[in-house]
Amino acid sequence: MSEESGHLRRSAEERVRFRFERQNAALTKWQSEVRTSDTLFQTRAVEASLAREAMLEQEKESALAGHDKLWKEARDRLTPRPSPAPSFDMMGGPPMRNLAKDYDDMRRRSSDRREQIVAERDEGIAACKATRAEMRQGFARGNEARDQGQKEDRLDLAQKQDQAFEHLVKKELDRADQWNSREFNRRSRDDNTRNL
Repeated sequence: MSEESGHLRRSAEERVRFRFERQNAALTKWQSEVRTSDTLFQTRAVEASLAREAMLEQEKESALAGHDKLWKEARDRLTPRPSPAPSFDMMGGPPMRNLAKDYDDMRRRSSDRREQIVAERDEGIAACKATRAEMRQGFARGNEARDQGQKEDRLDLAQKQDQAFEHLVKKELDRADQWNSREFNRRSRDDNTRNL
């Protein structure tokens, strides 16, 4: 009887360990899925930020190219033209243009506008970079907290399993005793004879 009870105990312990292994595997799988989901979300967020920065860079280049085109057109309009034919009316001819002054005024306005375009776009790009840096720091803190929580969950599960091991083995043994009881054996013999 001792050998049979030893066999029953080993069998019960194996079933409990198998149950614990399934619990551990389920927890590990769930934690892995959470980490994968977090990583995917974080990667997409960083990629979106990089795409926004690239779009801002492209907008800056486009705005500067448009501004430079307008400057060239305005500069070309200032080129000296042939002077008008002398007019001998009482009012005289049109006043002479001061090309140097006009050029300096237009160049100053164009330069100011160009600096404004660069400053506005660079401010947006810097804000995008700062947001991405904060995002990455937040992700790092979140990942660290998640990993710590998952570690605590694994330790908590191991502790609960250690505490419940003997109780669950006893339940398995009690269940095995019911299976091996005389009533169970008698009923099983009765059921077998009916099938014949």
